[in-house]
Amino acid sequence: MRDFLCAMLIAILGGATLSAAPSSHETGLPPSKSILTVLCYHNIDIRSPKNSPYSVTSAQLTDELNALKAAGFDFVSLEQVQAFYASGKPLPSKSALITFDDGHENIYEHAYPILKKMNIPWLLFVFPTAIGGGHEKGFMNWDEVQQLNKEGVAIGSHSFDHPYLTRPGKEISTPEAYDAWLDKELIRSKRLIEDKLGSPVNAFASPFGALNNVVQQHIKNAGYSLAFNIFGSNNDALNNPLELNRIIVLSTHSPEMVVKKAEERPLHFTKEFPGSLQVYTGMLATAGFSLEGIDDYIPGSIQVLINGTRIETLKENGSSFMFDVPAPGRSKGYIVTVYARGRSGEIFSQSYYFIYATKKPDFLKLAPAKT
Repeated sequence: MRDFLCAMLIAILGGATLSAAPSSHETGLPPSKSILTVLCYHNIDIRSPKNSPYSVTSAQLTDELNALKAAGFDFVSLEQVQAFYASGKPLPSKSALITFDDGHENIYEHAYPILKKMNIPWLLFVFPTAIGGGHEKGFMNWDEVQQLNKEGVAIGSHSFDHPYLTRPGKEISTPEAYDAWLDKELIRSKRLIEDKLGSPVNAFASPFGALNNVVQQHIKNAGYSLAFNIFGSNNDALNNPLELNRIIVLSTHSPEMVVKKAEERPLHFTKEFPGSLQVYTGMLATAGFSLEGIDDYIPGSIQVLINGTRIETLKENGSSFMFDVPAPGRSKGYIVTVYARGRSGEIFSQSYYFIYATKKPDFLKLAPAKT
């Protein structure tokens, strides 16, 4: 699954053929139209396994941060993002939030000194079974996580055990058992991290980006105010704070690629089919969406990637677009990424995710399908 996800993300970041967007300084966009790009890193200068796509070098991290700064981005804190979505407190017109997942020891050894020297706020997502194992498992220990938090690094939950939250073990066979299991992964992890740090934990990142509408409801019920995916688009004031996009940065990405992706402006849907985060069990033949503000985009500029592969034929009807999706022989997740060119030449994009299931999972109480 990680290999598939890696290949898909490479395709998404490199897949759009629209020309590069002008910066917000060039288009004169007001602060109310702030872009929030959230970058997701995993490992820095990893020793093993070699050539991991999820590990960047210290030099690459430094170059990417400097490139974002040179492009006019301001690095913002989790606290600023929370205030933006909770009360509308403005963010800089080009804002970047830096996040790291898992809590590997190499983050403490290599990324932390760089970010501290550059005075960049950042957010670390940890899961207790890893931090409890500490250095013997290649992760930070609780003393190190506590030190980072005392120095101003925000800490979020990455679940308790880092499972696929949409694919529980075979022992989870009823909706009630699934609810209890999700509560353990979401609530127990939150409370344990809070106990260790002595401060509230308000942010959650789903392991592997695995989400469905049941998981999202449990995230909300657990008391998180912000939740992050890895669907590869950016955010603005209209994004759901419990479904914020992140962009995974891989070893193959250049600073120029990262900046280009970070400068894409979010577009928005009035409707998706299947619905965002829906588990769909019908006869899947087509998927689609309706765009908000269709007149803001140059006619004929809409492009769609599904799991990183460009859709060649789009059926257009006003602001609605449909495309063929042959049903696979097994259950499968789909990230749909939509690109458009604005009237001033800027690039817009947005992603949504749904799961096709060959049959209704026993553990899942499915919501009615959106039509």
